[in-house]
Amino acid sequence: MRRLLVRGPSGMALRIDRRYHRRMRSDPPPLLPILRSRTQAGVLTVLLLNPDLELTQTELARRVDASLTSVVDEVRRLEQAGLLVTRVLGRARLVRAGSGPLVEALAEVMLRAFGPLQIICRGVRGGGR
Repeated sequence: MRRLLVRGPSGMALRIDRRYHRRMRSDPPPLLPILRSRTQAGVLTVLLLNPDLELTQTELARRVDASLTSVVDEVRRLEQAGLLVTRVLGRARLVRAGSGPLVEALAEVMLRAFGPLQIICRGVRGGGR
């Protein structure tokens, strides 16, 4: 069995076998495989299709049915890309969609790929979320 040796910032080594490493990554969403993960697709769908919505990262993780760690990582990447905006309020980090032509174009893509599904789910839950 081949193992991957990973060194952390402190120089500590961690061996990961390939089976475990493959399971850690989620597959891209089948409706839009250009995205890196289902978590990224969920985060973008929730926030870009609801531009006035501002959620904590914990609330966002619940909505997209993903771990908080995964959502925090995706939010960081998407904020660095200028697609999301965050602000700190007390101990919580609030997240919302960014603005600009790139965000608007991506929102249109997300609507075409995931919009009907989100609308149906929202209706089933009673329209509140």
